[in-house]
Amino acid sequence: MRQITKVEMNRAFHSRAFLFSLMVGCVMAMWYFCQFSWPLITHILKIQQGTVDPSFFEKINYATPAAEAWMGTHIADGYFMVLPVLCVIPYGISFHMDCKSGYVNQLVTRVGKKEYFKAKLLAVFVSGGVVAAIPLILNLITCMCFLPVMFPVASIQLFPVSAGSVLGELFYSKTWSFLYIMIYILFDFVFFGLLNCVCLVMSFLEDNRFTIALSPFIIAFAFHVLCGWVIGKSGYSPMQYTYFPRLYWVNLGIVLAEVLVLLICALAFLLGSRRDTL
Repeated sequence: MRQITKVEMNRAFHSRAFLFSLMVGCVMAMWYFCQFSWPLITHILKIQQGTVDPSFFEKINYATPAAEAWMGTHIADGYFMVLPVLCVIPYGISFHMDCKSGYVNQLVTRVGKKEYFKAKLLAVFVSGGVVAAIPLILNLITCMCFLPVMFPVASIQLFPVSAGSVLGELFYSKTWSFLYIMIYILFDFVFFGLLNCVCLVMSFLEDNRFTIALSPFIIAFAFHVLCGWVIGKSGYSPMQYTYFPRLYWVNLGIVLAEVLVLLICALAFLLGSRRDTL
């Protein structure tokens, strides 16, 4: 099991496709930094130079914290819209390609079906999660390089995290503020990793590689349209609650049910090891 897992991880992370996805995600993260974070930085510099009236921002007494300039507390809809596709590119359709090329038969005869399926599931999950999480971390670290790491103040009401947001009290805590951010990134890692595993199940149902690759995006966007435009419950959409400040306590039960469905779907892939042919 350890040997085949190492092989699958190497295939997932030592590829041009992984570097391409990561590069696109990081470019988008830096674009959000230049678009939303840098103006806050330049404004502080102008105040320090005396070219802007400090009273323009009442909060200038404690400056702008990195948590405010981070893309995780800004509206990064474009990033979360394309993220299902970016996560698939490195390794999402690898199982389909292995079956098409016959490479899967070589691996199965050496390590066994169960071990191969477990290693493939883990590699697809982790590669999708990494592609989703690293740009968020990069953007946060960049903001921390230019802005003070200070605690957000709830009374200013400039942050999207509200009392109804999940773990909102944690965000405004002086001790555990960055724990909220870590939980945020971990949640997106798990969610997009599980969503990426949809490709594995679709490989049994569909023979077209492009359909398989687009299946996570199609499912996420279709659910987004259903929730936002049909039933009027946009908070149930994964393109909403993966932006963590939009994950509210009132919607938490439905959101956890959706994550559970993705988990069951991912584990259902392991049942494919019982098939006689691949």
